[in-house]
Amino acid sequence: EAAIKVALLKFRETRGGLAELDWDNFAANDLSNGSRLLQNNVSVLTFDYWKRGKTIGTESDSLIVEAKLPRLQYPISRNNQENRVEEDRALAEVRSIIAEKEKANSPVGAIIIEPVTFLGNIVATPYYYRKLRETAKELGIPFIVDETRTGVGKTCKMWGHEHWFLDDAPDIVTFGTSAVASGFFTTPDFRPLEQHKLTTIGNGSMEKIVAFKVILDYIKRKRLLDKLEDTSSFIKVELERVNKKKKHFANIRGSGTMIGFDFSSYNETQHFEKYMLKNGILVAMVGPTTIGLRPSLLLEPRHAAYLRDAVIDYNPRYEL
Repeated sequence: EAAIKVALLKFRETRGGLAELDWDNFAANDLSNGSRLLQNNVSVLTFDYWKRGKTIGTESDSLIVEAKLPRLQYPISRNNQENRVEEDRALAEVRSIIAEKEKANSPVGAIIIEPVTFLGNIVATPYYYRKLRETAKELGIPFIVDETRTGVGKTCKMWGHEHWFLDDAPDIVTFGTSAVASGFFTTPDFRPLEQHKLTTIGNGSMEKIVAFKVILDYIKRKRLLDKLEDTSSFIKVELERVNKKKKHFANIRGSGTMIGFDFSSYNETQHFEKYMLKNGILVAMVGPTTIGLRPSLLLEPRHAAYLRDAVIDYNPRYEL
């Protein structure tokens, strides 16, 4: 929420400057009330399957406008042409929404996106994200990457958006969950006034900041991201190999060990989840027909082999 406030404030500034703003009141208010203090109706463009942060409540629904992420065909290497058409369609939809909100006097004041959606495990190609970043820059809209769940190594890079190879860095990147501490970092132009007044979860908690530093040092010292590359490749290759014969699921996708795959029905998905949990393997339903993997950075191929073996043994007719 604090990151969105900073983005909206900057957007309002670039639209002709701010009238006198009660900064203390703006910082202390929730997102919807805070945006009203900017003396201008604004919208925040998000994408379907975005899991909102804990502080962004339903009272902010009037601010949020949603675009659909592209739905790719898998495997990506065999569907490049079809996927490019789909991503261009999704990008055109984003531009259309922005134009509509501008006409409605509720311009889009921020775009926020996850590198891999927590819900649904939806991910596009780097092309899509680069074009989205270019669109935001061209139209003067702050671009926020929500790394709350993808940051700190989950995608085999410290930050998920590193996979996009952007020419221009995001204006704001948020972090939390895996980082222990929570907050955001920005480009110099987006540093807020009196930022200490913007509340975040764990704001001012020195022990969490120290813990974050310890985690980062451990990841670097143990070269966990390099090791996780091997684990990620192992999981994807083995799941593809086993599923080619078993045909339990489809659309294996994701970055690093944030991997997802789809079943044909809710009941099948639920059955698979229960079977895995019964066998001591933690997976999660992250959508009505989607299973997501969210393992620790310490996961190695020898651990992931238990998942592969369980998939080999799995039978959808098992009684649980």
